[in-house]
Amino acid sequence: LADARRAAYVPDAEGFVGTARLPGFKAYADQVVMPSYGFHAANGLLGDRPDPRNFFAARILWDETLASGAAGYLARNPDHTVVLLCGADHVKFRM
Repeated sequence: LADARRAAYVPDAEGFVGTARLPGFKAYADQVVMPSYGFHAANGLLGDRPDPRNFFAARILWDETLASGAAGYLARNPDHTVVLLCGADHVKFRM
C-alpha cells in the first residue's frame, strides 16, 4: 500500500512494526495465523494461487485495522462501549 493509504488503516505504524518484534509474535504467527492460512488454502478460499506471504500481510493488516478502529472510536467516545464480533484467531496475541 502507498504510505497515505496505509496510514488510513494503521495510524500507529511504529507500534504496528514494533508488535512484530515482540517476544511471542513469531510463535503467534506460526501457531495461529499460518494454520488459518492452511485452512483457507486447503478449502479453496484464497483463489488459484494462494501465497502465504500475501495471506499473512492481509491478515495482520485486517487485525490491526480492526483494533485501531475500535481504539480510535473509544478514544473519541470514551463513554461508549465497543463489542467486536470476530473469530478468536483475530484477538489471541498478547491476551
